[in-house]
Amino acid sequence: MVWIPVILTLAMGPGMGQLYNKDYKKAVYLILVSVFLFIGMSVSLKNMIMPYLPTDITTEDPTELTRMIQENMHKATSEHGGVLYLYGAILFGVWGYSVVDAYKGGKRRQLESKLKAAASKTTKN
Repeated sequence: MVWIPVILTLAMGPGMGQLYNKDYKKAVYLILVSVFLFIGMSVSLKNMIMPYLPTDITTEDPTELTRMIQENMHKATSEHGGVLYLYGAILFGVWGYSVVDAYKGGKRRQLESKLKAAASKTTKN
């Protein structure tokens, strides 16, 4: 039961284990931070690649445009890749924190349920 929130966080992203542990406020914060980081990383990537693309991409052949993006992605990331690495490192840190916190929350929930069970046993006797 302790590993379920960890698996949820690893499989579905930061905040999912906290939702399972009923730590809703922390889950919302982690999900929002992750979404904003992902959006920021996507916008940065788009801004990096745009100077290498034609101004009117609607006139380009889709297969040619895909090839152009793939070719120029290396140029864009080599010039401005530090920003992407920073976003990735922060997102990885948030994910790692979320996994550890989900595990600790699962342990806390497990301990609370054991204490409740022990308390109910002593009140019955």
